Amino acid sequence: MYQLQGVTGNIQLSGDAHFSAISPVLVHRLWHILSYELPWVKFNPHIGHNWINRYDCLRFHVPTSNCELPCSAYRKEFQSPHRLTKYDVAEHLQQYAANFHLNVILSATISSTIYQPSNKKWTIKVKTSDGGLMKPIMSNHFVQATAIASQKPYLPPIDKGRKTAVIGSANTAFDTMQDCYNAGLNTTMVAWSPTYIFPYEYVTVHYSIGAYDIMPINVTDKLLSTFPLTLDGQFSQGLFAHLASQEPNRYLALFQADFSVCDSRDPSVDIQHHLAERSGGHYIDVGGTKFIVEGKVAVRGLVKPLGYTEIGLHLSDGSVIDADAIVKEMLGVMDINVTLGNDFLGPQEIAARLDAT
Repeated sequence: MYQLQGVTGNIQLSGDAHFSAISPVLVHRLWHILSYELPWVKFNPHIGHNWINRYDCLRFHVPTSNCELPCSAYRKEFQSPHRLTKYDVAEHLQQYAANFHLNVILSATISSTIYQPSNKKWTIKVKTSDGGLMKPIMSNHFVQATAIASQKPYLPPIDKGRKTAVIGSANTAFDTMQDCYNAGLNTTMVAWSPTYIFPYEYVTVHYSIGAYDIMPINVTDKLLSTFPLTLDGQFSQGLFAHLASQEPNRYLALFQADFSVCDSRDPSVDIQHHLAERSGGHYIDVGGTKFIVEGKVAVRGLVKPLGYTEIGLHLSDGSVIDADAIVKEMLGVMDINVTLGNDFLGPQEIAARLDAT
């Protein structure tokens, strides 16, 4: 039996979604700090393919310095103001794994995990792509970073000049909307609910995660990543509200274009709510709003899609959008029982298994 001490892998079962940028960074920082043996189980046949298989226009909405791995920084040309593409990340992960001889098990899934309270250890059984079972892996800790509600996209070919409707108004929807416009498509965004938007510059200030640009990773991690999420959200909200109060009309033109926007002056918004509880539903403005303000992309605000018609999409106000293609980029209300099935650990079960550290 393969005996391991410490953290046991970054488990990627179905192509990582929201946390895929964070989990390798977090887990390998633990490996660097604690010097633990660290096997990393991945569903994909090659390192970085969970990024390569994503939509083409993907770019990070946070500074490169916030995504660094220990002991191996991104190349100079990839540092701010450059925003990482999926290809940049995949290349860096591949090189990182090769340089540090990381213990990566590819083309594999987790067949079962068992926690044994008697010895406080996990037993993880790994299934390879050929259907074979590896010897069980035992560890003190187990990190599952599979993300939530990941799906394979359907990308039909669309000719220039065709009409496209993008349903949703958060980060991925704005990326897709901009990509559709740049591809020569007549694009309409259906922003069916108010969207929390804040500028990219708020993220890069040195009081926020821009601190990674001026301080070492280990120092900044302790400064920014050791707060309880509830307190972190309040601190972030206080900073963003102060910055937004200095430019109260920043998104006035967007609002006048029929886009219902919440900025950081709204006391009800909390970035940690979006990140940790909703897994999205906000937009870090890296320039996408200008496409709406300048009239390059149409908006239908505060209307919900009810169904399809022969020519497009039927909306809740009784109107119809003509569309040759409809791209759904919206988060629904997720039921974890439906997403994960009945075999999962809830908050109380997880808390009961945590040690003092």
